[in-house]
Amino acid sequence: PAAPPDYSSEPWYSAPLPKLEPKSLAQAKRKFRPRLGLVVATSVELTAALRLFKPAADLRQVWQVAHGNETYYLGRFGAFQTVLTLCTMGSQGASGSTLASEALIQTWNPAAIVLAGIAFGIDPKKHLAGDVLVAQGLIPYESQRHGKKILFRSPSPPSSDALLNRFRNAPQWDFKRPDGTKCNVHIGHMLSGEKLIDNRQAKQRLVECFPVAIGGEMEGAGLWAAATRHRKDWLVVKAVCDWAERKDDHYQPLAAAAAFSLCEHVFRNCHALDGIP
Repeated sequence: PAAPPDYSSEPWYSAPLPKLEPKSLAQAKRKFRPRLGLVVATSVELTAALRLFKPAADLRQVWQVAHGNETYYLGRFGAFQTVLTLCTMGSQGASGSTLASEALIQTWNPAAIVLAGIAFGIDPKKHLAGDVLVAQGLIPYESQRHGKKILFRSPSPPSSDALLNRFRNAPQWDFKRPDGTKCNVHIGHMLSGEKLIDNRQAKQRLVECFPVAIGGEMEGAGLWAAATRHRKDWLVVKAVCDWAERKDDHYQPLAAAAAFSLCEHVFRNCHALDGIP
């Protein structure tokens, strides 16, 4: 097996985590009206997001709010007051992305929610480690009818046109791998399901059914369900950490950092959420 990449000299890897100040929900609601919500599903994604979090205006620390089943991080991400939450992998369960996104929306009412982090790419020659996949739409593949043939029953929901427009218009974003090559952005449809796929044949079966897919992940369908119910703009932005076969975690820090670097670049524009209710 190949040696894991050395990230020790990368500025994004050595960046310190912000200091956190615990606050109650009531205290936080008096100060924060976040316009942007971020959802992550793994500790490596949480770390990558927090490395780019800054204290909100007039504050010295990022606030941490534990309430009920959820923990929220409140600060400035790019130009916006932002709330960040960690769900469990997949959309199902008490802490999965469906209920975590629902709770975030009901508690904080952001204008837009982005699910960001790591994903698998379809083509290792085209979708390189660290390349960012931006979901033009999702392909939820779990709802199926098994008869003589397998019929997929879920719709393929399109992402927010406004958010997708912002990520299409990011030509100056620049993020490099340790070898100096530039990470690219791919826009297309992403598979979303509960399965942690680590098998070439299983991936190939999905590709045969959905040849337009550029990658896949596990939490997007939950965000779609919650955001659609509340008429919120949503988007999935995840970078390639593997290709759904012979998985390891070597590229996870790179992928998470790339995805959040692109998100922070887009939301550094203080007008990025203009026109989004």
